[in-house]
Amino acid sequence: MVANSPINPFLSTIAKQRGYSSSVFGNILTLLLLLTIVVKPLTGYITDRWKCRRTVFLCAILLNGLITPTLYLIPGATSSTGELSNAETFGSLQFWWFAAVVILRMILFMIGEVLQETICIRILDGDIEKFGKQRLWGAAGWGIMSMVAGAAIDWYSSGLTQKNHLSGYLLSASSFLIDFIVVLNLKVPETSGPTTNILKDVKIVLKNAKVCVFLVWATADGMFTASICYYFIWYVDDLATIYHLERMSMLSLIAGLSLTIDSFDGEVPFFYLSGHLIKRTGHMTAFSISFAMFALRFLLYSVIRDPLWVLPVEASNGITYGLSYIAGISYSAKIAPVGCEGTVQGLFSMAFLGIGIKTTPPWDELERILALIVFRCIRTTRITLTLNLAPLYNFGAFKFPIRIIGVPIFKLSLCEANSPINPYLSTIAKQRGYSSSIVGNILTFLLLLNIVVKPLTGYITDRWKCRRTVFLCAILLNGLITPTLYLIPGATSSIGELSNAETFGSLQFWLFTFVVTLRMILFMIGEVLQETICMGILGGDTVKFGMQRLWGAAGWGVMSMISGGFIDWYSTGLAQKNHLPGYLLSAASFFVDFVVAFNLKVPETNGPTTNILKDVKVVLKNAKVCVFLVWAIIGGIFTAYIWFYFIWYLDDLANIYHPERKSMISSIEGFSLTIECLGGEVPFFYLSGHLIKRTGHMTAFSISFAMFALRFLLYSVIRDPLWVLPVEMLNGITFGLSYIAGISYSAKIAPVGSEGTVQGLFAMAFQGFGASLGATLAGYTFSHLGSVMAFRLIGFTALVVCIIQIAVNQFINRNRKLIT
Repeated sequence: MVANSPINPFLSTIAKQRGYSSSVFGNILTLLLLLTIVVKPLTGYITDRWKCRRTVFLCAILLNGLITPTLYLIPGATSSTGELSNAETFGSLQFWWFAAVVILRMILFMIGEVLQETICIRILDGDIEKFGKQRLWGAAGWGIMSMVAGAAIDWYSSGLTQKNHLSGYLLSASSFLIDFIVVLNLKVPETSGPTTNILKDVKIVLKNAKVCVFLVWATADGMFTASICYYFIWYVDDLATIYHLERMSMLSLIAGLSLTIDSFDGEVPFFYLSGHLIKRTGHMTAFSISFAMFALRFLLYSVIRDPLWVLPVEASNGITYGLSYIAGISYSAKIAPVGCEGTVQGLFSMAFLGIGIKTTPPWDELERILALIVFRCIRTTRITLTLNLAPLYNFGAFKFPIRIIGVPIFKLSLCEANSPINPYLSTIAKQRGYSSSIVGNILTFLLLLNIVVKPLTGYITDRWKCRRTVFLCAILLNGLITPTLYLIPGATSSIGELSNAETFGSLQFWLFTFVVTLRMILFMIGEVLQETICMGILGGDTVKFGMQRLWGAAGWGVMSMISGGFIDWYSTGLAQKNHLPGYLLSAASFFVDFVVAFNLKVPETNGPTTNILKDVKVVLKNAKVCVFLVWAIIGGIFTAYIWFYFIWYLDDLANIYHPERKSMISSIEGFSLTIECLGGEVPFFYLSGHLIKRTGHMTAFSISFAMFALRFLLYSVIRDPLWVLPVEMLNGITFGLSYIAGISYSAKIAPVGSEGTVQGLFAMAFQGFGASLGATLAGYTFSHLGSVMAFRLIGFTALVVCIIQIAVNQFINRNRKLIT
């Protein structure tokens, strides 16, 4: 994987630089990929028949390493020419030399690829989960080397009118050499089963209707994947050339960084998760999910104009390519008769790369691509359900109980209801003329209420078994109160910062504070009951809780992006942002959440409730619990900087360093929250249960604090708001991992009948003491140091806290008998 990443993604721009048109390059690719129809199945058949996988694999690697650098020796590698006509191209000796070398190295690549997957599956005994986890190393290598190659090409091409890809060729050749040495020392298993009836066995496999349908979807998936594999860099190049010439000097770096995000933030999590997902959904449903995400991805490409905006979209590569690829490889291994593994893997590659990718339409026909994806997605879902005979009311294809179907929608809608308002509270207040210190005081007061509200909510609902009633009331009232913020005078006025005396003497300020306080109290009540109810429905299962919690993250992320876009659109031509669309979206989402919660069966604890305070007192006597609450408080302090001042920080970057971003700053802010949730929290909420089981709750806090330090320090050196977007991927490790660790540890230590109370204690520590103190510190440092320096200071503080926390954990673990 690493050896091909410095060359394969850049092939289209290498050809473009030589003056070959997109149609000519498309013809080369078509020929290359048509060869897949022959090369991959034939490779599988030959190596299965004569048991020579290792020999063929080593020869393919060695020859590719020797041939790849010769591309640079072909005249015209760095010349600056316009686009040649087809006659000029086909009449050029250099073109045919270039095409021959590219075809030869791609044939060797095909041979190596099909044998790589077959060998890996054999070593792992066909285990899907293990294969996905091993496959992520290939994605990681591809991502790192793509970024390194892109940066090296930009550096080596400084001052040149065209990019010089010599560094890419050298990196590729050296990586092939390393790969050859590794494989030479690897024990490659050869099948010990029968090999005399390979063609007959494969023919029997192909008579199965489900297998034929699978190959159809592999073909369709290959067609969509080709648009990314071979024309994505071309597309980014066009964006820079047509819309943003200032990006040309760093174009290869952007291209390399996009491939890194493809791999690390997209493929790596999904290769790790793929086994779990495919076991739950089935192989065919995995293709449905992939096709739906392809539709979203291509649609986003069609509206983006700045190459930098492409980077966050690349996080979807894990769902589009990663999930479907693992589904194809694992299904091929599942249906392959003994002794025919390589041949069947070759058939999948033939469908995916040979037939599918060769039919790729050009980029200017994007509308047809989208229509085809949607059609394929719908049709895949229908055929999957028909073939599996899984009745919808059983959710047989998805393999999880119907009693928890309402939980994802329940968490999705509540987070959607708060995301259009809560993250923007600081800028809404700033727009009204309130200083950062006053906003900090408001937030501190609000979060101090957690100390009373959340534990009291837990105690009352545990004591009188009224979770459902209180929860429904909180949702309904919040939906009614939220829009009243817009009715307070001064919502869209353009004024400077008021003095403290002017602020405290204003009736509008106190009315604003009252409404914000009331809705935040209702939010606190809803939040603690939401987590308690969810844990009750799932029986306290940490893994399941993380998987359900990701729906909340998804809802928050999607609605943040939608509301940010609507606010920018509705505020066109205004001096200040008009947040009316946010208020209306919030109210509508609260209504949906009320309807879902009203129809959800909320469990009430049947255990003892008479000694709640006594039971909680016993829990608090445990020194480890007290230390846990200290880490929860510190986690809350760090989180407050993100929750309440991140948007303020982005505003400052736009105002001070990049005024040209001001017209779309709400969209950037909304998109950043979307990346936080979909690209950061969603994978880690899914993985959190497994991670916490492996590392323990306290180690999860250590990891979180280390990532907080990295995140804050990155904020302190960034000047362009767009560059903040990739950093938001860290939100899953910083907030997501520590939050699930806190919720699950609270559920673990809670006595029967006191679950809500103990969850309230964690919320009190995290949001009451921690976040309130964090809001105060953030308000003070933002006011006196500025947003950039404030993040630098808290970044170094987080690093020190991380070291102390690790030391304390080690001390407690070594003295378990003394500390109780």
